[in-house]
Amino acid sequence: MRFLARLLMRDFRWAIAVTGVTLICSIFLSVLGVISAASVSFVTLREGARVGFRLIAFSTLVVVLLDLLVLQLVEGHLDFLYLCGVLWFPALILGYVLRRSESQASALVVVAIIVAIYAGAFRFIVGDTQQFWYTQISPILTQLYNNQEIGIQDSTIQSIANQMHHVSVAMLFAFYSATILLARWWQSELFNLGGFGDEFKKIKMPRISIYTVALVGVLVVSQALIGSQSGLIIDIFIIFTLLFAFQGLSVVHFRARSIGLARGWMIAFYSLVLLLPQLSGLILATTGVADEFADFRRAKD
Repeated sequence: MRFLARLLMRDFRWAIAVTGVTLICSIFLSVLGVISAASVSFVTLREGARVGFRLIAFSTLVVVLLDLLVLQLVEGHLDFLYLCGVLWFPALILGYVLRRSESQASALVVVAIIVAIYAGAFRFIVGDTQQFWYTQISPILTQLYNNQEIGIQDSTIQSIANQMHHVSVAMLFAFYSATILLARWWQSELFNLGGFGDEFKKIKMPRISIYTVALVGVLVVSQALIGSQSGLIIDIFIIFTLLFAFQGLSVVHFRARSIGLARGWMIAFYSLVLLLPQLSGLILATTGVADEFADFRRAKD
């Protein structure tokens, strides 16, 4: 990963090549999409928004030319342009925000805003999100289970489709968060060794965030009591849960360092997060919200 960061800083042409090629390859290996977007954020962090925009422009040109001359995916040109926009422009914004604010918390708040806009726009354009995802996944799941001669009930597909939009919101938040944090880690490794970890341990959301999450929580509970449901409110609740989970994770890392916790415990902790993401995410989010009031990082060991 440090090798890629050095390539990005070696020459602007190398930056274009890395950004464009990793985006094209992301259609085969999705994790490369994070690297492509992080490349834009990293260059923006180091060189500014103007250079970041130039990188997007030239990388888009490279992607389109490779598509035309090599891949020849005639029907996929607009898909590539859409992918460039969705991955790179938010990455440019996040890089610019972090460059100006020098605060990972501010960048994560902007991630939350971007994802909330996506969630609202998607619901406005699509309308019935459950039906949309049902039409997307039904042929895939039906074919998969038919090949295994097991079969799958339509009610099961409906249940999965009902959760898909929430999953997509969470995945998009994770994607953009990984993008800006990877970019900041690259910058730290090349120009400010250890800076990333020090900044991450200081993540604290602005005070307005706690008021917003409290309001959203009240709305969620109220909906449950009256038997009504607004999908957008649930989306926003998920976004703020993930936002404060990062603050909770920051607290965990700070306290682990302050008490000299062995690395093995942190490996076990992250294993638990991966095995039980929903439960661990809620616990971390609760820790993050509590930190707004208790300020655990000022507490005595």
